[in-house]
Amino acid sequence: STLFETIMTSGEALWTDISSNIINEKKFFPIERDKGDAKLWAESLDVSFEDTVHSAQAILLMGLPDGDDLINWTDILEIALDLNLPLYCSNPDLLSPRPGGKLITAAGVLAHHYRECGGRVVFYGKPHVEIFKKLQNILNSKRILMVGDSLDHDILGGFSAGWDTLLVKCGIHAPEFVRNNDTITLKKIINLKKCKPPTYLIESVK
Repeated sequence: STLFETIMTSGEALWTDISSNIINEKKFFPIERDKGDAKLWAESLDVSFEDTVHSAQAILLMGLPDGDDLINWTDILEIALDLNLPLYCSNPDLLSPRPGGKLITAAGVLAHHYRECGGRVVFYGKPHVEIFKKLQNILNSKRILMVGDSLDHDILGGFSAGWDTLLVKCGIHAPEFVRNNDTITLKKIINLKKCKPPTYLIESVK
């Protein structure tokens, strides 16, 4: 039996908008986790990737090299601001999990900083409702359960789309859940982050 109806990623949503010319820019300065990720992702798109921000029409933010932080990219972002370049972010996550329970800075930190400095940012992915609308149109269903480990992204996005939500405890909030009972921990996180509560809570997905 089929385990899924369809797959929609934030990168795919961005790719589709470039392919269909909803996004007009063709020259991008890439910020990526591994060198070459952007070129591989855009293999069949009519775009180019520039070595300098000065020759680009937009910033393509796909990820950050492991170990990088905002400080590593402030100079680039300042130049982009001066040039009034739009920034397209295909991964709005603020933190990314790594083996051993380690959490590292993710691309969303750069995107939010750029927007706070006055730059134009277009987000693709959770929690921004556009990706949820695209998926709901594909599935043609009114009853959808959003499963995720992040209150800021998965649960907020599902809530904004009008879906039920299921928070997985063993993800990025795992350290908080270890220290206290579920009800107290969840209430504390929600009050701290000013975010929406999940419909359901589960230990892990197996």
